[in-house]
Amino acid sequence: MHFRLILFIFLLVQSLHAKPIIYFILSNDCPICHNLMNDIKSNNNLKALLTNEYQVKIIDTMQNDVPNFLPFEGTVPAIFITNNDKFIGDSLKGYIPSNELMRYLIDIKKYLNENDKRTYYVF
Repeated sequence: MHFRLILFIFLLVQSLHAKPIIYFILSNDCPICHNLMNDIKSNNNLKALLTNEYQVKIIDTMQNDVPNFLPFEGTVPAIFITNNDKFIGDSLKGYIPSNELMRYLIDIKKYLNENDKRTYYVF
């Protein structure tokens, strides 16, 4: 019983610190997708933001592994953000310059931080 309580508390704490998930839906044969990813790779501030504040999932449509719950309509590149299994913000389609993407992701994090209505318990 004691172990279950510790496990429950651990999982609760983990869920409180869960990062939003950003899904990049790309195609290996899409030049615009390659341009987007190269632009992201060359922007150190955006790379740091993605590394520190988001869980990144890159999905290649050529592998047919797009999760069914994503409202993907076939246009690549596409970007979706979820937090606690809820979609956050708009889906982004097409090429987005890395500086614009960074501003958008900062706004998303700001929104999430301002609207964090979870109750924290002290044991």
